[in-house]
Amino acid sequence: MRFPAVAGAFLFIFFSRFAMQHIGISETLNDRQFVQHFDDELEAFGVSESSSKSIDLSGEREIDFSCGNIGTGGYLKNFQKIVYAPLSLQGSTITAWTQQWNFPFPITNFFYLSNNRVRTVLIYDDSSVKFVQDLSVPSGFNFQAVHKKNLDLKQLGQYAYTLDAVNIISLSPVNNLQNILAAFPQKNVNVIEVDLQTHDIHYLNGHLDSFYLGDEMLYGVFFAPEQFDCLKGKALERLRNMASLLDQRARLLKGKTDDLTCGEKLFEASEIYKAFGKTDDKEELYAAMHAIEGIQDLLEKHNCFSAY
Repeated sequence: MRFPAVAGAFLFIFFSRFAMQHIGISETLNDRQFVQHFDDELEAFGVSESSSKSIDLSGEREIDFSCGNIGTGGYLKNFQKIVYAPLSLQGSTITAWTQQWNFPFPITNFFYLSNNRVRTVLIYDDSSVKFVQDLSVPSGFNFQAVHKKNLDLKQLGQYAYTLDAVNIISLSPVNNLQNILAAFPQKNVNVIEVDLQTHDIHYLNGHLDSFYLGDEMLYGVFFAPEQFDCLKGKALERLRNMASLLDQRARLLKGKTDDLTCGEKLFEASEIYKAFGKTDDKEELYAAMHAIEGIQDLLEKHNCFSAY
């Protein structure tokens, strides 16, 4: 009688392990399908220069974002898209926004993701009013712009108990860092200064300082301060690739024009595009951007081929 009992026990263990392994594989497949579906959702509305939508996750989910990698559960995928999002988002819906990045020519679309459990507070003063007035963050984001003179940290802190993280972005020097941190105890708080004149980004309580190239990239720090610099590196790679293609285009068009002025300006454009690919320096990149804008204006004025 002992053998059948032992054999039965082994069979029970075998099928139990098989069932558990099958469940694990099934969950991994479901995670893979979810991430692919999420990618398709972004792709569907990312063809627009500017668009936003709410993505239904069909139940509670935790999605991890890590400088181009997006994953959930047991599956992680490398995304080609540049996605500015917190390191992790939990919930049943995500607000997504896309903007075409131009510097000054179209390069790629940026995606900004968040939910109502991550709050961004943009603090501005009289010198940055116009920037805020021109800002069009979709209403689905937990985003608030407040003038520095109207900032009430106590009131902001009262509503923070339901949040996973708080991003404080100030467009003027911060003189009350400790008061800001004290208003959000036991919360993941990022306090950042942005200089709209120099395009510099200063992290006041962690991370290395950085810079941004155009407003579309600046919006990235609103939603992904922890991994902004890494994503900036990926964006610069896209910029270099596009500049290389436009360099080839400018040289090709130069050979097809008999107009000396057009040929001269297309040659200058080609040289500037080469400069984009040789530097990561903020000042040099902005100088190249303004130079290409100037050449484009002259080409249009003389009815030449476009530089981009």
